Amino acid sequence: MAANHLPQYLFKYCPLQKITEIRIIKLHPNGTRDADIDCELSVLDLEAKEEEAYGAVSWCWGKAGDGGANKKIRIRHGDTWYSFIISPNLDLALRTLRPSKAGTPKILWIDAICINQDDPREKNNQVPMMAKIY
Repeated sequence: MAANHLPQYLFKYCPLQKITEIRIIKLHPNGTRDADIDCELSVLDLEAKEEEAYGAVSWCWGKAGDGGANKKIRIRHGDTWYSFIISPNLDLALRTLRPSKAGTPKILWIDAICINQDDPREKNNQVPMMAKIY
């Protein structure tokens, strides 16, 4: 993906298939602090025998834009890149957490990204799993 080029399509969540599934992101390294933020979204089953290690970050619930200018990141799901709107504070957190250029991707669960904030049923399924997620 070319620098400073955001995809025209906004990300839309696919429903999780099992109540033991969560989404995680792979936060990719990028050359400078101001470079676009690139992530991959994947699904992880918390009951899988070989669970992938990840860091958990709880962020502000609700929709981006409720308290300021929106920021956009790029999320790859499958073979397609999408734009995803986040709050300015989450943008700053991702820039801080993002690995250096030479680093490997950082695996994270961030509620504001990994839980579909527009789906009350999904949120109701995920909240009781918080202890296991963390």
